[in-house]
Amino acid sequence: MSVRASPVIALLLFGLPVFAADRASDDVAKVKSCEEAFRQAELRYDATTVGKLLADDFMLTGMYGLFTKNQFLSLIGDRSNSLELLEYAGMDVRVYGDAAVVLSAIHEKARFAGNPYDLRGRRTAVWVRGNGSGTCVTIHVSRQGDSAESSNQTMQPTADPRPASRLHD
Repeated sequence: MSVRASPVIALLLFGLPVFAADRASDDVAKVKSCEEAFRQAELRYDATTVGKLLADDFMLTGMYGLFTKNQFLSLIGDRSNSLELLEYAGMDVRVYGDAAVVLSAIHEKARFAGNPYDLRGRRTAVWVRGNGSGTCVTIHVSRQGDSAESSNQTMQPTADPRPASRLHD
């Protein structure tokens, strides 16, 4: 007895992974496009465009602390702090439903308060679908060289700063 699969079943079994891969590829391309629009707007000191890409409760974290959306936008729009270079490299976009995590290297050269600033590090951004396009909800930047990776040492976990009675909160 020969078994013959219907075209519909064959499409469902073999075609769906292709459609899913196409959608994932499209999602990655859209996120990369948002990242590039963000980068270009920063280089133009265009806080208005960057503001449209950020969630209202956006937070930037890094070696200089925590910045709200408005604090970050005021830095971007301040031409007295010249931004000479802003590059992302090795971008890895991971899509999870309606969210995407972007991992990349960052190189940023600028002058802040007249002092040269040259950052080489790692950057993580989280984007979500919203308003018909991508919305960035948070970015974290860490300096390369401040990590165990650059000193060839094994990272040790830090102790949880919460009191023992609050560890399960």
